[in-house]
Amino acid sequence: MKFKTVNVALGLGFLIGLACTLGGLWIWAKPIVAQSMLEKSWTQTLKHNAPQRPWPRLDAHPIAKLKLARLNQSEIILNRSSGQALAFAPALIEGTTPLGEPGLSIISAHKNTHFSFLKHIKNGDIVELDMVDKTTLKYRITHGEIIHSDKASFPQLENSTLALMTCYPFDTVSFGGPLRYVVYAQKV
Repeated sequence: MKFKTVNVALGLGFLIGLACTLGGLWIWAKPIVAQSMLEKSWTQTLKHNAPQRPWPRLDAHPIAKLKLARLNQSEIILNRSSGQALAFAPALIEGTTPLGEPGLSIISAHKNTHFSFLKHIKNGDIVELDMVDKTTLKYRITHGEIIHSDKASFPQLENSTLALMTCYPFDTVSFGGPLRYVVYAQKV
């Protein structure tokens, strides 16, 4: 009887360990799978000239592809900045100007994933936005600043300005602190 109890305990321990390992692997694999699905969705959006969701339960769809050649960066941009969407890709903040139009368009993403490269961006860098209509918008980085999210106010602009925004400081494990790093770029 004691032998069976030990075997059951060992078997149960093995199953729990296996479940934890698989859960950990899924956390690591999920962003890789999501990026592949976002790329496929972007390709389908361009092909059909209509929004294509990467997977049915995602509450957003691709509207552009951001590229920064100097840093070898490329990111799919989603149409809304819900918590679910931001877990997988940068997103245009609702209520800001549509990309390419006169005014301020703000794209937000997490500092430790999709916008980790912002710490290396320099004035003069060119950001390209490939759009659904197959045009490319080009923006030149003009400056960056650190702002407090509670006191943030953005200027009303007549020219087309792009802002890339993420949490700050970089390289910390903090989540959702009050500081934001914002990089501004003017359409060229």
